[in-house]
Amino acid sequence: YNEYKSYLRNQMLSFYRHLASRQALRESASTIIAKCNKNNETCANGYNYKLLFVKRSQKMKSWPGALTFAGGAIDEEDFKNIRNFSPVERIQPRSHKNFNDSELVYRRTAIRELKEETNFPLPISTEEIVPWSIWKTPLSIKNRFNAIFYIYFTREQNLALSPQHGEIDSLHWLSPGEALFNPENIFAPPQVTDLNKFLRHPDFDKLEEFSRKRYFDHETRLCMPVIVKFNDAQSAVLNHDSFYEVALKMQQKDTSKLLEINENIIDNINAQDRNCRLVLSKSGRRIVCSSNVSYDGHILDTKIML
Repeated sequence: YNEYKSYLRNQMLSFYRHLASRQALRESASTIIAKCNKNNETCANGYNYKLLFVKRSQKMKSWPGALTFAGGAIDEEDFKNIRNFSPVERIQPRSHKNFNDSELVYRRTAIRELKEETNFPLPISTEEIVPWSIWKTPLSIKNRFNAIFYIYFTREQNLALSPQHGEIDSLHWLSPGEALFNPENIFAPPQVTDLNKFLRHPDFDKLEEFSRKRYFDHETRLCMPVIVKFNDAQSAVLNHDSFYEVALKMQQKDTSKLLEINENIIDNINAQDRNCRLVLSKSGRRIVCSSNVSYDGHILDTKIML
């Protein structure tokens, strides 16, 4: 036992030294819960399922009051019996191979955080959750995360949940449409993009079928936005935008502040063959998701006004 404890301690020290070399990048994971409505009933907005959101405490330093999915940083207990770990930035298709020890750590984290933040009562195995997306915080942001989002499907109706005291103010079951198009809701940009992916899937069974097939056929690749301040708007340019590589190289020259470009955003968008970005409204609360590309098997709806 003492030998294993010493080994685990050394693994953790190695892991945290690695984090320090990556601008204190913290590895984390989240679980998106999709619950089918009772008797497959379709809501007024056309969906027959809801997603579980946690509303962050107003006392939190980052994104207070925002709706997000249950999740958090990797903890020591998630490394149990793990012999080799390296940060995951790409998940191979299930048809290629099963997940390795490194990804198992993230899967454990996603499930543990779900239970801690919501008291989710159902047992969930690491095999049951399906990769949905991987996000890395932009270089210009001080506190950075590498976060894997998984999705879990359930038809169980009687789920007695309770929010984690201190971090979570409340829990909410909302359809993708209810969540995105309510002007009172606040989301971080990754959640806007991930929710946008649900808009093409109003049916629970077809969403589950799509998710599992996408995982079987497609890689899940990391997306690290570059935040660009144009003359008239601020935009998060995603990896699949044809302007991304240019913006990333410019940002890498100085990561201490937002990248500023002396250009109007619509001119920049119109000059690109591939457009995939989020655009903040002038008020700073609402976000436009603009895309004409598909990636990792996902298709984003074009010019969704949020």
